[in-house]
Amino acid sequence: MTSWIGRTQTNDFDRAREIAEGQRNRGYKVWIEDENGVEVDEQGLRKEKHHRSPREIAIAALVWLVAVTVGLGGLYLMGVWVDGVW
Repeated sequence: MTSWIGRTQTNDFDRAREIAEGQRNRGYKVWIEDENGVEVDEQGLRKEKHHRSPREIAIAALVWLVAVTVGLGGLYLMGVWVDGVW
């Protein structure tokens, strides 16, 4: 039986995982290697991906706070404009 090897190179782990899952769904044996040709532990990397640093959480909270403040401020100004208080 002849074995064929197909390779794809990407710097995005999520994209590599999508490609691998697509190939697995078609019935192929697929693994992901790093730049040294060593097979990586997909489950371990997937679990690490979900941990966020306190800095990332603070930045996300700040972005949401600014968005809500701008939205509510815009609605207030529209209400003032519609009422004709100016």
